Amino acid sequence: MNTDLFGLAGRVAVVTGGGQGLGRGICELFAAVGAKVAVLDIDADLADDVARSLPTEAIGLGVDVRHKAELDDATADVLRRLGAPVAWVNNVGGLAGVAAGPTIELAAGDLALVLELNVTGTLLACQSAIGALAATGEGGAIVNICSLQGMKGSPHLAAYGAAKAAVAQLTQTLALEHAPQHIRVNAVAPSFVETPASALLVSDERRAASLRSIPLGFISQPADIAGTVLALASDLTRFVTGQVIIADGGLSLTTARPHRAQIG
Repeated sequence: MNTDLFGLAGRVAVVTGGGQGLGRGICELFAAVGAKVAVLDIDADLADDVARSLPTEAIGLGVDVRHKAELDDATADVLRRLGAPVAWVNNVGGLAGVAAGPTIELAAGDLALVLELNVTGTLLACQSAIGALAATGEGGAIVNICSLQGMKGSPHLAAYGAAKAAVAQLTQTLALEHAPQHIRVNAVAPSFVETPASALLVSDERRAASLRSIPLGFISQPADIAGTVLALASDLTRFVTGQVIIADGGLSLTTARPHRAQIG
């Protein structure tokens, strides 16, 4: 692989939620193109395991992105140990333990949990990222992980869909505010990604229904989404900002797929 093509060889990339699944795949691809990687995860052991497995210089740090003080401490650690980042990926998100169900039954407390993890966590991490990227004077790239659920109607997943829609809006707003500093902010919106965690949340029936509805004919692996993230974090897209790239194998192009309320 031509590492010079991406402009990341020997440079620093930060990935939140990098301890497993999609986050790990992103870390591995950054390392494959020669980047030094800071793996941030709420589970410090997982972060350290990933960092130790990478072929380039890397560190693992335990961080809860819902707490700004922890992010600030981690950012200072990255600067001290690896150097100033030029790429920062915000991969933390999820259902926060809130079960799928009819929107009319959604409790305010459950909504708050999902918003805190996905929106507050992403906002705080973006604030830390922008501070670190702006300090260098050369800018850099932020990539937020959104979701197809935030771009389309999401029956039985209203809290998660609303949270990811907020992440998309936040991405565009930050892109406008920080373009003068040459900081690009984009997002990737995947559909279902095949990971150990997602396998626990998605029934075999729903997985099969999704697979039948994907025009490209397969469910994405972490590496498939990581490639889109890498492109947005690299010099290949130096004139792209404020965009939400849907990476769903064409799923959103068709009305053929049943929604959650139809198959449980």
